[in-house]
Order: sequence, then C-alpha cells, then structure tokens
Amino acid sequence: PQATYGYILKTASRDRLLRGIQCVFADGQNIIDREVRGIQQRGMRQSSALTESEYEILLDIAIGLTDQTIALRRNMSMRSVQARLQQLYAKLGLEARPLEGQHALYNSRCRAVALAITQRLINGRTIEIAAAEFNPEA
Repeated sequence: PQATYGYILKTASRDRLLRGIQCVFADGQNIIDREVRGIQQRGMRQSSALTESEYEILLDIAIGLTDQTIALRRNMSMRSVQARLQQLYAKLGLEARPLEGQHALYNSRCRAVALAITQRLINGRTIEIAAAEFNPEA
C-alpha cells in the first residue's frame, strides 16, 4: 500500500480542514494546501519550482477556465496570463509544441495538466477543490 499524506496550515478554515481530512483518510488522496505549497515553493531555490501564481493558473486550466476568465479572476491582464502560461509550460517541459505537418501533436493546456498530475503537482482532489472554490454553488 502507498502512503497518503496531507499538509494544511492550522489557520485553514474548518471547511478546508474537513475536506483535507476526507481526502487523506476517506479517499486515500494526497493533499497539499495551496498556502503550504506556496511556502514550500518559496523555500525551494530551484528555478523549476512553480510560483504561487503559476500554480493557481495550473489549477485554473485544470478546471477548464479560459485565458479571459483567468485574467478576470486573478485580476491580471491577458498578456500576464499568457506569459504565466508560457512559464508554466516551460517548467513542465513544454517549451515547444511538436508539429506534424502543419498540425500540433497535442494541446499544451491539456498536456500541462496531464504532466502536473503525473508529477504529483496536483491530483483529482485538488482539482475538485479548485472547482468548488471557483463555483461554490457546484
């Protein structure tokens, strides 16, 4: 059996704490709260570590948001969103989109999410939480 773990700040809301406990104990999912991930990444001095902004945009594309929606949600310009996406792609190893003839072989957004899942940067539960935070009525 594989070990599961969860990291949540003690200042987290009751709801977030309960969801984290459910993820680890009931669903067997690993979870790292966004604030903890931000602290971890700030502590890492590697250029490949995602910034907090890149991580948030990764979650935004994982729940299917458009560039325009991300810009509005994060109070950023479209140019800033697109720049962060390019930085994210580069850090995940998607600097260039391989072409076959005149067609791209894959969609960079989808590929970035797939790589983030396989590299355990995000998981199904973190995507679910991000979706719920974006649309609390869902």
